[in-house]
Amino acid sequence: QAAAGEEFLVIVPEDLVAELPAGDARVRVLGSGAASGSYAARWWWEQVTLRGLVQRERADVLFSAANFAMLACPCPQVLLIQIPLYCSREYLAHVLPQKPAAFRAEIALRRWLLARSVGAADWVLTPTAAMREDLARFVKLPPGRAVVNPYSVPRERVTRRGRRETAG
Repeated sequence: QAAAGEEFLVIVPEDLVAELPAGDARVRVLGSGAASGSYAARWWWEQVTLRGLVQRERADVLFSAANFAMLACPCPQVLLIQIPLYCSREYLAHVLPQKPAAFRAEIALRRWLLARSVGAADWVLTPTAAMREDLARFVKLPPGRAVVNPYSVPRERVTRRGRRETAG
């Protein structure tokens, strides 16, 4: 629950702006084409353009939901890592070796950027413990800084017992 006086700026791909609900004056939605551009353009947007926006808005926290963080962020930053490929044992051992050299180099570069991002973030979220463990093989994660936040609903809402209690 948001406290009185808190405001939120949500930045999404431009084509999603119209899909987000309107009506709450505390929530502003800004469309950005950064995700549809080249990797270099996206990196520039995240490191330079977004930094200026964070500074102008005097943000209290930045939630980075796309695997890479702003380096030297001017406010505390939470990084959500959603793509397991960069650190997955199975993928790196069995799938990646079958890919072309250019693709393997791209994954290596992204893993390096991911490591720098984890080092720059104040907190790191992963959706599973397995992903956090794979990530820890490549990046030192200080205790308490990497948290598992599952994509799920409470177990009691989906178990037979929980459904009976909710229905009763």
